[in-house]
Parts: sequence; structure tokens; C-alpha cells
Amino acid sequence: MQGVWKNLKKVRREMKHLNQIEYMRVSDKVNNLRKELMDKQSHMRTVHIPQCIIKSRKSQNQITMLTKEDGTIIKDPEKITKEAVRFYQNLLGKANPLMSATQPVVLTDGPVLSRAQQLELI
Repeated sequence: MQGVWKNLKKVRREMKHLNQIEYMRVSDKVNNLRKELMDKQSHMRTVHIPQCIIKSRKSQNQITMLTKEDGTIIKDPEKITKEAVRFYQNLLGKANPLMSATQPVVLTDGPVLSRAQQLELI
């Protein structure tokens, strides 16, 4: 029994020594490591990642090929620009000289919504 007691005392001393060496100020070490990690993550976000995102977005914001209504494929940037302008001009139409402009009298003296009707639209 005395041998067991001595072994337990020896184990206790070793455990205390291990605790003092390895686990002393562990919370300070953890906090320092957390701060270091946050600094590195912040650095990555501000320096490296936005440039990657910008590069990726630039490649996505380009029209490199366009298929016309008749099925032909255009790859020349100048022709793509001209086709896009032509398409939207046809879509929107052209100015009609026969169509009269809005008369200011109609805008000022014409029918007006009541406050209740205006609120119903919201």
C-alpha cells in the first residue's frame, strides 16, 4: 500500500510540473493565437481576395460572343457593339414625327388622383 502511495505522490508531482510547464497561461496563448488568426484573415480579405474577385468579375462582365437573331455568331468586339446597338434601336423603335408631344395643359388640368387613391397605389 505504501508503494502505491509513493507512486501516486510521484505522479502528482509530475502532473503538477506538467501543468506548470504546458498549461500555464493557456488562455493568454489562445487569445494571442486568435488575434494572430484574425489579423491574417483580415489581411487576406483586404489584399488577396478582392483582387481575385475583381479579376473574376471582369471576366464575367465581358461579352465575348453574341448570337444574332438569324443564328450567326459574332466574336469581333466592334461587331458585337454594333449589333447590340442595332438590336436595342429596333426594340425601342424610332422617333415618330406624327405623334404629338404631351400638352402641358393636360398635365396640369387633367384628371388627378385623390389622396386616398394615391395611397392605394403604394
